[in-house]
Amino acid sequence: MRSLQNISFSSLCVTDDPFNWACDLEDIGFGGWEVVYEGKQALDSNLVRMREVCEMTDLAITIHLPFSDLNLASLNYPIWDEVIRQLTSCIRVASEFSDLMVVHPGYLSPLGMQ
Repeated sequence: MRSLQNISFSSLCVTDDPFNWACDLEDIGFGGWEVVYEGKQALDSNLVRMREVCEMTDLAITIHLPFSDLNLASLNYPIWDEVIRQLTSCIRVASEFSDLMVVHPGYLSPLGMQ
């Protein structure tokens, strides 16, 4: 079997509890785990479990910052400011686990592109 050591597993589409099986990723051959910081994987409510995964494995952790209902390209300043506030808060929490974060740049509305 080919090594997946340089490949991380993204749990973006996982609907069950990824913290239950994250430690198995190394046994499968993955070298890293991309944690999607929202929904059931939101770190705010899973700090203890995330620390356990980090202590029990050598997985390289990447954090995929929240993107649902957040538009970093918003031209509406109060909305943009709130997105920045939320992402900054997430980065502060996630920096305990990783130096690498993934962020979506957002999108321009049809009128915003004019």
